[in-house]
Amino acid sequence: MRETCDKEKCKLKCTELITGDERFNIHKSYWNSDFNTDQKRQFIAASVEEFPIKRRRERTGTRADKRHTTLHYPFIVRGTKQRLSDEMRIAIRNHIQRFPCLESHYSRNRSKEKYLGGELNISRMYSLFKGECLQKHIREAEIPKQWVYTDIFNTEFNLFFKAPVTDTCDLCDEFIIKLKEVNLQERTNLQQQYDEHLSEAQKIYNLKKQDKNNSPEKSGFKVLMIIGE
Repeated sequence: MRETCDKEKCKLKCTELITGDERFNIHKSYWNSDFNTDQKRQFIAASVEEFPIKRRRERTGTRADKRHTTLHYPFIVRGTKQRLSDEMRIAIRNHIQRFPCLESHYSRNRSKEKYLGGELNISRMYSLFKGECLQKHIREAEIPKQWVYTDIFNTEFNLFFKAPVTDTCDLCDEFIIKLKEVNLQERTNLQQQYDEHLSEAQKIYNLKKQDKNNSPEKSGFKVLMIIGE
């Protein structure tokens, strides 16, 4: 661990804001063997803030600085870490929920998993979220980091990017997408049609299961299953 700033020359008063013991604890926590690479990256991302450069000093004989932003490195040494605002947390949830999902038709009873389009990944989704925030003139320093977006995605949603192994029903997927876009009156009618479709699918699934169970018990009883396109 390096020496502290010169107490007499440091304009930011670092030694007054963070004691030697607090510096040591931060250093020790970061290099703790229990910290994996992802956790270290999250720690760094949470400890760096980017701000636009407000003014520049012209120095004779030096090249012009082309940077447009500067980095601040705050550390939480006393008290608790400031939590993500409720408004931003809701914004992340709403953004994730806007993506159309595919649902496994034949394994619905066994799994509640839903699948996003194959062209998506978490980095692509976060990039779109960040772009929307910038369009709303939210300062980049106030936009949650990607690891925050990823944490909400992983802990609050049961979504996957890999297509389900079993076939999906196109009609189900079409219903789900439309239900997110229509008004209340249309949604009621559409939901009724969707429920009828699910009920019919369940009846067929039960008949298939019954025949499958009867097949090994009855001599000469064979079951042939055909999935139509």
